Amino acid sequence: MAIVVKSMATSGVDGFMVEIEASTIKGHQQIMSIIGLPDQAIKEAGERIQAAIESCGYDFPKEKSIISLAPGDKKKRGSHFDLGMIIALLYQTDQISPKNLSDYAFIGELALDGRIRPCNGVLSMVTEAKKCGVRSVVVPFENRQEAASVSDINVCPVKSLHDTIKFLEGKLDLSKQDDEDGEVFSEEDNQTGDKGTFSDPKDGFKDDIDFPDGYTVAVLGNGVDICYPREHDKLYEEIAESGCILSEYPLGTVPREYYFPLRNRLIAALSDWLYVIEAGRHSGTVSTVESGEKYGREVKMELICSS
Repeated sequence: MAIVVKSMATSGVDGFMVEIEASTIKGHQQIMSIIGLPDQAIKEAGERIQAAIESCGYDFPKEKSIISLAPGDKKKRGSHFDLGMIIALLYQTDQISPKNLSDYAFIGELALDGRIRPCNGVLSMVTEAKKCGVRSVVVPFENRQEAASVSDINVCPVKSLHDTIKFLEGKLDLSKQDDEDGEVFSEEDNQTGDKGTFSDPKDGFKDDIDFPDGYTVAVLGNGVDICYPREHDKLYEEIAESGCILSEYPLGTVPREYYFPLRNRLIAALSDWLYVIEAGRHSGTVSTVESGEKYGREVKMELICSS
């Protein structure tokens, strides 16, 4: 009986679900065949999968392995099917015991040593997974913020094949993972951190300064068609209706940590003056003030420094 694992594919800006079926045929020579209109990157996956299996201490099947990407009449592109294919193959050969596998869709490219590499198109694929009723999506750790911008679906960021298998077998809590800076990942942190996109300047100190009637301009660190963090969707709509939302990034550009300091220079350039009431020691406010001084803007401070 063939094992079926879910993944997602992209077609333009849209996505669609792909069912990865894995089966083995005894009595044939050791070879892997991938069918279902795969592109060259998918055809080369067999080599990545074999190397990753052996690097992680598992056994590559001695017989012929067949992996089918359904629907078979749609072209598939990209190396992000690697993770789903290797999970299907290991499960088919009784080397892993995942729990509730049907709840998950898998996105991620394999390195030869079993690490999970980031890939493109994660936002559209996770969005489509949600539409298809998928409860959880396993994604590369480096794509975690992009994936977490989609509401009402569980995002499971993984760094390696070992971590993925331990998680699926109930032996690893992904919420306790550390990123490269030693900070623990959680979806809440990704949605409501220091990099929040919107703020109404009148909210925090409206009694301290007289604002003339006007409108709010929100400068984003991502495409203007994406509300990040998603908790600000109501404010996003209010600003779009009565103010202005702008960005230097193309439509569909997902938020990245390094986009926000670049965004701050535009805030400084568009301002007549800057009024600072609070700044963390390593916050983006510091870069905004530095850009403001560079552009000759007046900076007014009622500064409260926080760690």
